[in-house]
Amino acid sequence: MEAQEEQVLWGEAIAGDGESFARIFDLHRDRVFRHVLRLVESVADAEDTVAIAFMELWRRRIDVRVVNGSVMPWLLVTATYVTRNVRRSSLRYREMLDRLPRSDVSRDAAQEFLGGSIDGLEPLLASELKSLGRQDQQMLSLVALEGYTMAETAEVLGISLAAVKSRMHRLRRRLHPKLSAQIGETTT
Repeated sequence: MEAQEEQVLWGEAIAGDGESFARIFDLHRDRVFRHVLRLVESVADAEDTVAIAFMELWRRRIDVRVVNGSVMPWLLVTATYVTRNVRRSSLRYREMLDRLPRSDVSRDAAQEFLGGSIDGLEPLLASELKSLGRQDQQMLSLVALEGYTMAETAEVLGISLAAVKSRMHRLRRRLHPKLSAQIGETTT
């Protein structure tokens, strides 16, 4: 595509034409992806970065500086900045995870929580986990799947230890019959 064609498409995109913007996306996405892939650790991070860069292109389309009839230079610079932000965010996330208290004893928390064998239960456990509210999911994941103590979980979630104990008791009563039924089905 010539620079003149891209300029026309960009003018239409500035006016809010999504089809023109989509054609610009199709025109530049592969090159931006290759650029970003050199700067990040994974394909998933590259895909996220490209998506964010194009979202910024759309969001800031009035302010984008076009060089030689193309938005490509602006996209490459923006993608580089987004890459830095993604790396910083990942680093902060990993540091936060490293600050979480760890138990010295390695145990199968899911098996301990369920009180028995969990062979064949992963799909049921996953569907049950998805059916819970956000805080119950976080709490169950930390205690039953990641092995944190109830006190540690209370601290991480910013709720009282009594609340964690009460909610875990309620979750055990709710989930145990369903999971016990599944154990019976898999052993017969």
